[in-house]
Amino acid sequence: MKRREASALLSVVVLLMITAAISLFLIRSYQQYASQYRIQIRLNDARMTELWVSRSKK
Repeated sequence: MKRREASALLSVVVLLMITAAISLFLIRSYQQYASQYRIQIRLNDARMTELWVSRSKK
């Protein structure tokens, strides 16, 4: 009985570790994607500001 409990505990621990690894990977990839997206938004904001400044100078 103890052997079965130990194997069950081990399988639960392994499952938890796999889940943690997958979630870490997903979080990291999402952070990279989000930072790229933010950079694109900042570039677009800068372009819009340049357009607005050039229009207001005319």
